[in-house]
Amino acid sequence: MDHLVISTNKTLRYSLLLFLYFIQGFPVGVFFLTIPAWLAENKMDVTDIGYFSLMTTLPWTLKFINGFILDRFVYLPMGRRRAWLLGAFLWIILVLLIYGTIAPNPTQLSLLATFSLLVMLGTAVQDTAIDAMAADLVQEEELSMANGLMFGGQIIGVATGTATIGYTITHFGFSVGMYALAGVVGLAVLV
Repeated sequence: MDHLVISTNKTLRYSLLLFLYFIQGFPVGVFFLTIPAWLAENKMDVTDIGYFSLMTTLPWTLKFINGFILDRFVYLPMGRRRAWLLGAFLWIILVLLIYGTIAPNPTQLSLLATFSLLVMLGTAVQDTAIDAMAADLVQEEELSMANGLMFGGQIIGVATGTATIGYTITHFGFSVGMYALAGVVGLAVLV
């Protein structure tokens, strides 16, 4: 059974990091690219789109604080990082489900921006937790490969999320798009 333990199986470690960053890329793509494009398509002013983008980016600018918090407060029965990771995923899913239920229209900019801020808070915590987990698990000679897989996974996730959720929002509505995004993030919880 040792071959199924992340700390002893390099392929499993690489696969997990690739997958987690792929999933992380979905909300990043949707909130950094898809929703601003949706706002532009709906004739929102450039300053409104800029405000939305500011609220989307803000949690990422404070990410360095997350590291201190994640290192200070741990739930050891689940390991040093897993509780934060699962909590962030569950937070993102909850906010997306509420977001989809409320389904703000493009003119409800403050509501859209608030939800974006809340989703990105969870995504920034998730990113910090995955980075810390990788630092704990990946051996020094594996760092470059792991880093490449993590970055590549996120970029593929951004592209895939932007395309699929953008298509979903355009053809099936905003609510369905947010529910679909919550489902994708839910896959990570299962893993």
